Amino acid sequence: MIILMIALFMAGYHAVYKDDAVTEKQSEVTTDLNRVRASLEIYARAFGRYPCPADPTVPNGDPNFGHNAANIDGSGNCASGYPGILESADPETVTNNHDDDIVVMGMLPVRDLSIGFTDAYDA
Repeated sequence: MIILMIALFMAGYHAVYKDDAVTEKQSEVTTDLNRVRASLEIYARAFGRYPCPADPTVPNGDPNFGHNAANIDGSGNCASGYPGILESADPETVTNNHDDDIVVMGMLPVRDLSIGFTDAYDA
């Protein structure tokens, strides 16, 4: 009987502890995302556009790690052509015969945003 009571207590304690750990991780991710959003907004106000992505194939420690890697074309848009930077049509805005319906994807340019390099990786 005592063993059963201890087992029930431990099961309840484990469930509460696990929920607390999940809640804490969710809070950390929300804080990180808010910091990244604020950094992106500051950059956009300063430069009149959002930053182009960084090349995710550049290793941490390389001087180019976390910097904009895509070229800015004549219209102020990011252009691909770098390893690790992908270009895709945005299915929500694609219209016929418009070249500006392209989304350029890559790593968050953490150095240009002045945020920690760990923000370059998913949580």
